Amino acid sequence: MKYLSILICLYSMCVHASTLHLQNNFAQTSSSNTCGVPCQKFFINNQEDADNFKLEYGQCTAFAGSILIDSDKVDNLEGLSNLNSISGDLLITDTVDLTSLKDLKNLTSIGGSLDLEANQALSGLDGLQQLTDFQSLILVGNNILKDISPLKVSNVATMGFISNNPLLRNVTSATAALSKDASNLFQVNNSPTLTTIGLLTSSDGVFNGDMSLDNDDDIKQSDFLSQFKKINGHFGLFDMKNLASLDGFKSLTDINGRLIIDNLAKLTNLDGLQNINPHFSGQLGIYDNSNLVDCKALCPLIANKKHIELTGNNSKCIESLSQCS
Repeated sequence: MKYLSILICLYSMCVHASTLHLQNNFAQTSSSNTCGVPCQKFFINNQEDADNFKLEYGQCTAFAGSILIDSDKVDNLEGLSNLNSISGDLLITDTVDLTSLKDLKNLTSIGGSLDLEANQALSGLDGLQQLTDFQSLILVGNNILKDISPLKVSNVATMGFISNNPLLRNVTSATAALSKDASNLFQVNNSPTLTTIGLLTSSDGVFNGDMSLDNDDDIKQSDFLSQFKKINGHFGLFDMKNLASLDGFKSLTDINGRLIIDNLAKLTNLDGLQNINPHFSGQLGIYDNSNLVDCKALCPLIANKKHIELTGNNSKCIESLSQCS
């Protein structure tokens, strides 16, 4: 996963270095000194490398490239404290003693990815309060990360991948912006203490990207879905032990892409799906929900059964459909 950021840089910087997004990033720093060149990578493999960044680029507030920190020997990032923008990616991975990102307090924009992986002592994102603009967010395997609320995303990000952060409680500060774009990829999985996703929003009520929530066991409500009226992309809820209701889908009227409800152990009915247009052209898959006994919310859709797949659920689900008039 750590190399995903490099690939994003190669695509977004080398091929699209003249895009409006990057122009806007650096319009804000036009009066400041910019060092580096697009797709240059500054590698930090120990604390000395981190300190040397300021020696080499201390006169700069903008870095035109990526900064890749991959070391268990880094405990502070004071050497980067002068930066307010990075045109490429910021990768911080495999740190052991890095407890804070406070040295990045001046950072306002990242042209590529903010990628934090396997940082064993990082419990929060204090220091990133000024960072409002980046293209993608990757949070993977940060064992004691509990809170990302200092992160306030204003410009639209295009990808979010949040996985295996066992103590993370909510991702509200990131999701609103992630869900506005027309072609998002947003995945949240294996975060067992996550209690809230935050309201997913769209200016026109249409979800066009790909989103999946998987093994996020503490999420109990689906109200974060209440803004969506139409799904054009792929949306999936998988293996969520405590999500007992689909009421959050009550505004959903059309599916052109695919909606999958798979192995929700406490789900007993499909209330929330009853407002879907009976002539929807996408796919609705309801799989392996062992306590799903009431599927009557699908009665208005039965005529469109070639677009609905019901398999592996409680046998009473199919029985309940016999009550459809």
